[in-house]
Formats: sequence, C-alpha cells, structure tokens
Amino acid sequence: MDDMKQELRTRQKMSRVQLIAVVGSVMLITVFSLLFFGTQFFWSNKSKAGTDTATEGATEYWTVNEVSPSVFTDMVSVEVQSRYQGSLLLKLFDEEGKVVFRESLDLAAGANEHVINNLESLAQGRYVLEISGEDKTEKRELTKGH
Repeated sequence: MDDMKQELRTRQKMSRVQLIAVVGSVMLITVFSLLFFGTQFFWSNKSKAGTDTATEGATEYWTVNEVSPSVFTDMVSVEVQSRYQGSLLLKLFDEEGKVVFRESLDLAAGANEHVINNLESLAQGRYVLEISGEDKTEKRELTKGH
C-alpha cells in the first residue's frame, strides 16, 4: 500500500513538472512571437501602420504613392496606400529644420488621400515633408513657390 501511495505521489509530482514545462514553453513561444512578429500577429484588430523596410522582402504596411505638387503655393496632396487601418504623422520642415506644420493622418485600409491646406503663409523655399508611421519614415522634398 505504501508503495502505491509513493508511486502515486511520484506521478503527481511528475505531472506538475510536466505542466510547468508546458506552461513555460508556451510562455517562451509567446514572448518570442511577440518580439519577432510584433503585436499585429496576436491582435489583428489592433492596426499597425508602418514597418521596417530595411529588410529585403519585408512586407510594407503602408506606402506613399504620391506627394504633389512638388512645387506648391497653398496646398499639398498626399496619397497613401495602406494594408491596415492606422495613423501616420505628417511633419513639414523648413530649410533650418524647424517644424512648420504637424498633423496626424488617420488611415483606412486601402487608398487614402489627404490634403494639407493653408500653406500660403509659408515663406518661399525648400521644405521636407516627413511621413512617419510606427516603424517606417519616408521623406519628400517640396518647394514653396509664389
């Protein structure tokens, strides 16, 4: 009888050890997946705008199709294609590197067009429009005409 109790305790201990090993493995896989794939892998309803394009063959979550006109007077149009819902930050820098315009752009999945208005008060010269998402930034050079 004592041998049976001892064997039962040993099996219970082994079951606990196996359970701890399985839980630990699942946690390790979860952490690795979050680090490697990002939160988009686990929470598909949470949007992710942008990705690191330094890696060849990386999937882009959004791309700038066009920024026009390159020589503007009072407005600039930004066309963005996005795979997911999300947001981008638009910043316009003058020649001295000072931010002269800043705006958030909400993206829908698919084609998006946004017009930046009221730029007539800016001085003539060269500007850089910076479009940044969670993991990627693109820049476009623009010129303010008369």
